Amino acid sequence: MIVLLVAGGLLGGGMQVAEPVLGLPNEVTALGAPWLVSAFAAGALARRRVAAGLAGALLLTTGTVLYYAALVVGYGRSAGDYATVMTATWGVLAGAAGAAMAVAGCAWRTATGTRAALLAALPAAALAGEAALLSLSWSGGTGGLALAAELAGALALLVLLSRRRVPLSHALASAVGLALAFAVVESEVRQVMRAAGWHGA
Repeated sequence: MIVLLVAGGLLGGGMQVAEPVLGLPNEVTALGAPWLVSAFAAGALARRRVAAGLAGALLLTTGTVLYYAALVVGYGRSAGDYATVMTATWGVLAGAAGAAMAVAGCAWRTATGTRAALLAALPAAALAGEAALLSLSWSGGTGGLALAAELAGALALLVLLSRRRVPLSHALASAVGLALAFAVVESEVRQVMRAAGWHGA
């Protein structure tokens, strides 16, 4: 439990602090797929799906809370109202998505056949789908490098998670379809959140 809280704090607070300290653009700190991969990894370490789901939800919810808490610390009370609304809205979405990805990570541990291909492809598809979606509006610079890093991470994850479990070609085929689904869902989520006042990229 403590490890999850610390990891969530580092995930959320670390991203917010890295923006002004390292000069990262808003595009980089607004990436969501790496958070989903973190939840998948947390679930893969759990032996039971219920525990995995709770771990994933806790990890991403804590990360969200710390992300916006760090925003208030950095920008002052003027950011308080915005941070409160975003913590509530993103927190609910992050908790649900984190739980789902963590349960998938737990299921991946023992999966075989077609199920193994789908589960091995899931975190890679999250990264690739987001990169494909955002490439339509981002071009060059640090944002472009971030998307290239997401694609490279997707390929590395696909190889790692499918190794000795399922042919890479099967996992790759699953990843392509899932990446399209992730891109569509993330596009809708981002539109809804912008309507709610989100300032992210």
